[in-house]
Amino acid sequence: MKYLLLVTWLVLLFIPIFFFAVANSTPFLGRIYKLNPRFVEWLYTNNPYYSELTRNGLDEYGKLVIEKASSLGDMAPCLLKMPEVYSEKANLTEVLKYIDLIKKAESKNRNAAQWILETGLFFEDKKISSLEEKFFQLALKKKDLFRVLVSKYVLDGVDEGDLSKLNITYSKKASPYNLGYLTDDLLELPEIKDGVSSKELAAIKQLEQIINVSKKDYQVKKGLYLIDEYGLPDESRFSFKVPRYNTQLQVLLHLVEDREIPESYYRIVLACSIDYGALSTISDDKVTVAIMHYVPKILDFVIETDQIIKKYGGDWQAKNYPLEADIALVWDFPGQFYPNFKEITDKTGNWGVWNWHYIYSGVLKRPQNINDFMFLIAGNFSFKGREFMVKEFLGENEPVEINMPYKSMQKKYLFRYLTKIDRLAANLDDYFFINNEHVDFDVPEEIIVNGRVIVGEFRCPFHIEWYWSYFTKTGKFIGACMDNAYIQSLLLRYVNVPAIIGTLGHAFPVYYNPRDKVWRTNPYEQDIILNMETYKDLRGYTWGGVPWDNWHNPYCQCKNVWDRFKPNVDVDARYKLFYRLAVNNHAKQVYPQAWSLGIPLGYIYRQIPLSEKNYPYN
Repeated sequence: MKYLLLVTWLVLLFIPIFFFAVANSTPFLGRIYKLNPRFVEWLYTNNPYYSELTRNGLDEYGKLVIEKASSLGDMAPCLLKMPEVYSEKANLTEVLKYIDLIKKAESKNRNAAQWILETGLFFEDKKISSLEEKFFQLALKKKDLFRVLVSKYVLDGVDEGDLSKLNITYSKKASPYNLGYLTDDLLELPEIKDGVSSKELAAIKQLEQIINVSKKDYQVKKGLYLIDEYGLPDESRFSFKVPRYNTQLQVLLHLVEDREIPESYYRIVLACSIDYGALSTISDDKVTVAIMHYVPKILDFVIETDQIIKKYGGDWQAKNYPLEADIALVWDFPGQFYPNFKEITDKTGNWGVWNWHYIYSGVLKRPQNINDFMFLIAGNFSFKGREFMVKEFLGENEPVEINMPYKSMQKKYLFRYLTKIDRLAANLDDYFFINNEHVDFDVPEEIIVNGRVIVGEFRCPFHIEWYWSYFTKTGKFIGACMDNAYIQSLLLRYVNVPAIIGTLGHAFPVYYNPRDKVWRTNPYEQDIILNMETYKDLRGYTWGGVPWDNWHNPYCQCKNVWDRFKPNVDVDARYKLFYRLAVNNHAKQVYPQAWSLGIPLGYIYRQIPLSEKNYPYN
C-alpha cells in the first residue's frame, strides 16, 4: 500500500511540473499558465479547438482570445468551443466585448454567465449590438439575472419592446409549500386544486428537496427555471383547446409521486418532465394519463441502462450528463419529425418531413389520441437490443460487418476517437448504414406497420419494435439516410448516449460527446458530405429539435423543417453561422469544423427565425 501511495504522490507531483514545463516552452503559454494553469492544461490535452486557432500559427486573434478567456476561470474552455470563436468568423473586437459581458454577468450571478456561454446568448449574429448592451446593463440590475436570461423574450432575440419586459416579476403566491418560482404554477394544477392527498403531499416534499438541491446544482436549477418559464402552454398557438396550467410541472409532480427519486437522477427527472409535459400539451386526456404511467418507466430504463453500460466496460453514465444532453436522451421521438402516414398526406396533398405541432394543430386540428401514442412510442423504453449493442460495439472483437478504416480516419481526423462513445457511435453507423450491408434501399412505395400506411421518400415508420423485428428477420434496415439517422439516434439513446438527427441535405446521427460536452457526428458521416458534389451548395445546417420549450417557438408552427431555409429571406439564427460556412467553395474547408469539432449543447435553445435584414451574413 505504501508503494501505491508513493507512486500516486509522485504522479500528482509530476503533473503540474509537466504542464508548467510545457507552458513555459512557449513564452505566451507560460504567461497564460500563471493566470490560469488549468486552462493551459486543457489547451494542451483537449486541443482540437486550440489547433483550429493555431492552424496557421497563433496569430494576434488567437493570442488575445486565449489571454482574455483565461480571466473566465474554469469557464474559459466554453468560449473556445463556440464555433463563432474557434472558426475565427467573429470579429476580434466583438469577441472581446463578449468576454467582457460574460465577466460582468459572472460578477452578478455565475449561473447567468454560464448560461450565456452555453447558449451563445446575444452572440447569434457574431456581434453584440448596442441594443443588446443596453438590455444587458438593465438586466444586471435585476435580482435574479439567470432567471431573466432564461425568459422567452430574451432567447428569441432582443428588440426594443423587450426593454420594458424587464419589469416582469416572478411572483410567489402565499403557500405552505416552498417551491420558489414554481409555487404559483403548483397551486393551479388540477391535482392540487381539488385537494391535496397524502401521496401528493409527499410528492410536494420531494419537489422541495429538488428545489433545495438546485441551490448548489446549476443543471437542476436550469431545469426548474425552464419548467417555470415554458411549462404553461401558449393557447394562441393552437387550433384546439390546450391545458391552462403548467404541463411540465404536472408531469414532474406525478413522477415524484410515483416513487422516491435518487438525487443523482434529478436531472433525468427534470428532462422527462420538460419533454413529456410538451407531449401532454398536444395530447388528449387519455394520452396524458398514459404519459404519467410511461415516464416512470423511462427513468427505470435509464437507471438500468447505466448499470448495463458499467457491466460491459462503458465509461459513460446518464446521471452525470448536463441537462441538455438528458433532454435529448429521454425524448422518445425523432426530434420534431413526424412519420409520413398516408392519412396525413391525403389531407395535405403532399408529404414531407413533418413538424409535430403542425400535424396536430394545423392538419388534424385535434390533440394526439391514444392510437397515435400507442403506435409511436408505447413500449420503446423496454427495447431488448441494448445489451447486444453495448456488448458487440464495445467488445474487443468487432462484429464481422464492421469494416471502418480506423487508422486512416484517425490520422485524417485528429481527436475524433478519444472516447468509447465515439467508437460505439462510429461502429453503429457502419453496421447500419455506411457499408450498406444492412441497408435495403429497394423497398415498396408503401409500407404497412400495424395497419398504418407510410408513404413518401422517407418511409421511416418511427416504430422501434417494428424496425428491430424487421432487422432480426431480414438482416436489413429500410430506407435512405433520414431513416437510418432516425434509427441510429434512437438506438444510441437506448444505450444512454443522447442523440439527435443532424442534416446538411444528407441526414446523419449526431450524438453527445461527454469528453468535450458537445454535439458531434462521426468522421465517416463527414466524409460522405465532403465527397459528394451534391452537397456543396446546401443552404444550411439543421437538426431535429426536441420541444423543450413546450411549443412556444414560432418555428414549431411551420409545416416542414425545411421551411426555415428561404434563401436571402429568413434563416434561423441558430444556424446562421453554419449556413455561411457550409455553402459553395467554403464547404470542404469548414464543414469538418462544425459537426466534427462539435456544436455546444446549449445551442439547442436558440429558437426563432430572424430576418436577414436584422442579422446580415458576414
